[in-house]
Amino acid sequence: CEQLETIRETYPSIYDIIVTDEQGVVIANARTTRRPELMAKSMLQEGWCQKALKVSSNQTHIERVQLKDEAHPVIVFSSAIRDSEDRQGNVLGTISVFCDFQSEIQSHLDNYLPTEKDGRPRDGWYSFFTDDRGVVICSNDPGAILPGSHCDLPRSHRLLTRGESYWSHNVFKGRESIVFSACSTGQRNLNASGWVSHLVAPVSEIMQADNQGKRLNLGHSQLMGSKLIPEISKQTYSALQEDRHAIKLISLNGILFASQLGKRGVALAPVFDKITATGDSATSRMESLLYDMAESEIGLNLHLHETLARQAVDLMSQKIYERSLALKLWARTQSLRNALVSNTPESTEEVAGLLRMINDDYPVYRNMLLLNNRGEIKACSKPKRLSDLDGLSVADQGWFMQAIRSGVGSHAQISEIKVGESESTKCSTLVFAQAVTGTSDDSNAIGVLACLFDWQSEAADILNSCLPRTTTGRPVPGAVAFLTNRDQSVLESTNRSAVKVQEFTSLSDEHFQLSAGETCSSSMEFNGTTYIAATAKCDGRKIFDWMGWSAHILRPLI
Repeated sequence: CEQLETIRETYPSIYDIIVTDEQGVVIANARTTRRPELMAKSMLQEGWCQKALKVSSNQTHIERVQLKDEAHPVIVFSSAIRDSEDRQGNVLGTISVFCDFQSEIQSHLDNYLPTEKDGRPRDGWYSFFTDDRGVVICSNDPGAILPGSHCDLPRSHRLLTRGESYWSHNVFKGRESIVFSACSTGQRNLNASGWVSHLVAPVSEIMQADNQGKRLNLGHSQLMGSKLIPEISKQTYSALQEDRHAIKLISLNGILFASQLGKRGVALAPVFDKITATGDSATSRMESLLYDMAESEIGLNLHLHETLARQAVDLMSQKIYERSLALKLWARTQSLRNALVSNTPESTEEVAGLLRMINDDYPVYRNMLLLNNRGEIKACSKPKRLSDLDGLSVADQGWFMQAIRSGVGSHAQISEIKVGESESTKCSTLVFAQAVTGTSDDSNAIGVLACLFDWQSEAADILNSCLPRTTTGRPVPGAVAFLTNRDQSVLESTNRSAVKVQEFTSLSDEHFQLSAGETCSSSMEFNGTTYIAATAKCDGRKIFDWMGWSAHILRPLI
């Protein structure tokens, strides 16, 4: 129970954790207020417990349940506990984590909606998730869209297949709106979730766009040659040019004809001049209207790409935050303390096995290390990869010294280092370091648990997911997404030939003078091509404000 309480303290969104034996009888839980009613109680009548006892190794059953003392349904993640010596061995029991998904996700949903001056989302804008039965899982406004209730949307929005999207005009909450829906593509063993994300936007607002002309500096030919402008607008603009030329030609011929009539033609010349002036005025106004519409179209795309860039840094920040929480939890494991205190071969081997098991579940970790307070490696998950640390004096590293001086409750120390066999093969890796203390209440560190995180693998996946896409779902040809540090050096790129890693970028200053959480966009020349470019800077969540990372999205204009 104490260990479960520690896990719950580390992850605020966890409502409760329940452990049962192989018969489904509760033997431990994390929430002390619920312990009297749960202890020794059978959970076999609960679907999540039945499914947990049957899931295969490394699989997790996910289900939404309603608890009697909770206003909103919670998400329960259930899995079987098996013999530690064999992942395919006999089931010894189950562990189920109950997550208050509504509380955790609501702020994320709000972050991507337009806001009023006071920071609240604008009226009529909603964002929410539904399951494969059309039941609301969570929403940005539970007062209007209650979790656990059935979604008030047509079937075509609710019943989508993996990776499918759909949009339509609807009346939602009494307001004419455009509704966008998309089904998750699934990830690993969660591909059967069938969750659908919905965005509701008032028609009156989504059809309006801020004038971005002051930031574009594009001529008519560039703007009308853009792939982002509808073909009908380009054709209309071209037709207007031909009409203007034809009107001028007609007027010129008329004037020439009038001059041949002598005195009788004098009265006709002003008529043809008026025709020319009227034709110029009409076509100019229509061209101006088309130009404004094209600028608005570009403006909408700039806003979209800012959102994609912000999504990239938000996802990256969230990944790193989750990794730091996990390390903080593992550092409080009793077996790590025993290995550092007793220093016996048995305790060291036990820790090495634990680190290997964790590393198997988190393949993006290059290595996991347990170090004593002198910086000596006592155990690691991948002994063959210790060569990554050649030339690295662990005891003298800033991340190690800061971690060893920290205690219970402190955040992981994070540093960026280069690892590899040679200068040409070195890559950037984040080192997470968390103090290991003698007891849960002790503030003195007896060692450090460190993790080398191959974050570039996850960064590449995140950047690829945030590329602008065509109507068929494929990335826009020529578009590139990349990540930079505060020194404007490229950390990762979706197209390493167009934007090379470990090189400095030539983006304009406005893209690197942002404060944490800010975004910007503009048109620009980059490597000889005209792009619309959007940048978002990491908001410095929790302990990561030092990173100064920015995500950039470039899309060819022509």
